[in-house]
Amino acid sequence: MTFSYRVKLYLFGFLLGLLILMFILKGKKCSGVSEMKLQELVDQKTYYSEKALCQMKCLNISTDSMMKLLPEKFRVNYDRSEVHAVPCGKYYVEPNKKESFPFTLVILDCDTTSRIEQLVPIATGIKAGCNCDTLSSTIN
Repeated sequence: MTFSYRVKLYLFGFLLGLLILMFILKGKKCSGVSEMKLQELVDQKTYYSEKALCQMKCLNISTDSMMKLLPEKFRVNYDRSEVHAVPCGKYYVEPNKKESFPFTLVILDCDTTSRIEQLVPIATGIKAGCNCDTLSSTIN
């Protein structure tokens, strides 16, 4: 068996394997850790703090639209998040592009529930006329 015949045989097997793999993985997409965590948070029962509801009202964002936007337009910032906090992990969820949304979400992930605690302004996105700071929240 010559060297060129071996190379041809190897390439044929390699290309055949690629075709089979493409057929098996057709239509599936790869998702990162951040996307999987956001999808988990969205799939759980979601609660909102009074402060978060007030801030969402000021920004004219409904709870339904927030849940739709979360996996598409946001990502988890693991550098700021406290994933092993007791009793619930605290996740800071930021927009993918800073100019699209003027806030970062703080979400507590308890076993089967997600609690949106507050929307932390990135710049001056949350209106000054909204007095949501006096409402209760567990974030200091």
